[in-house]
Amino acid sequence: MFSAAQALDVVVDGNNEWVLSGRALTLMHDGEQIATRSISYLDLNTISAPVLALDAARDVIWLVVANAAPTQMIEFDTRTLQPIATASWSQLVTGAAAVNGYLYLENDLGVAEMSPDTLNPRLVPGLRGAMGAIAADPTHHQLIALDISDPLAVYSYRHGQLPYESAMRLPMRQGSLAVADGNIWVGGYGDRGAMLYRLDPRTLHPVSGGRARTYDQGAVVMSAGEHVLWVRAGDSGSDLFTCVDAATGRIEQHFHLARVRRVASTAGAGAIATDQGVLPLTMGGCAG
Repeated sequence: MFSAAQALDVVVDGNNEWVLSGRALTLMHDGEQIATRSISYLDLNTISAPVLALDAARDVIWLVVANAAPTQMIEFDTRTLQPIATASWSQLVTGAAAVNGYLYLENDLGVAEMSPDTLNPRLVPGLRGAMGAIAADPTHHQLIALDISDPLAVYSYRHGQLPYESAMRLPMRQGSLAVADGNIWVGGYGDRGAMLYRLDPRTLHPVSGGRARTYDQGAVVMSAGEHVLWVRAGDSGSDLFTCVDAATGRIEQHFHLARVRRVASTAGAGAIATDQGVLPLTMGGCAG
């Protein structure tokens, strides 16, 4: 089991910070604890990978226990942490995202969509090939999804519409992505080393980026802040990660920190989830 001190995930939105530990979900506001909710009844196995998926437009945050089957999902009110709904799915999932009032689950069959009204995950036709990372793009009211091919395909999806697959594939494998302030970024491993692209939100074609030598063999997009994205070097022995301006792709700051589970940030403030808890980042030139 995870310890009570371990921070498994952290999400930041404005002055609010939601921290998922091995025993509880906690809401912080301007550094002050506002609410906490025990999750000790979940009896989480350390092989599992619990993640948070914020749907700010609906004022809910989902806890999804990835990498464990059946998958457990709990919807909480973002302000009180009062549980709203609980669901489970027999499939194992590897990631989650929430947008437009729907929860999306990533697994090796594609992407499943779950309505808070039915709590019954349904694989999305047209996204069965999208077995890679997913991310919410609330600015453009869409979900972004990757496949696991080489070269890499990118999809966008809005509930009630057919998924859109980009006509242009990206020359990389092992793709990762994040969306910051409507800017879609995809990183991965190319034949000549790390690749990092910003995509047009409509066509999903690259508008900037390419070879990213800073990250050696592979660029792993960890998460998105309010104005930046967080990218780490793909080398398993590296402790390098960077704060990257989401509009320009310029690296604003380098960090060398080991065993960081997740990075989250907002304007002028950042935090990392570690086995010792959530720790603040000295932002320096990073806009957050």
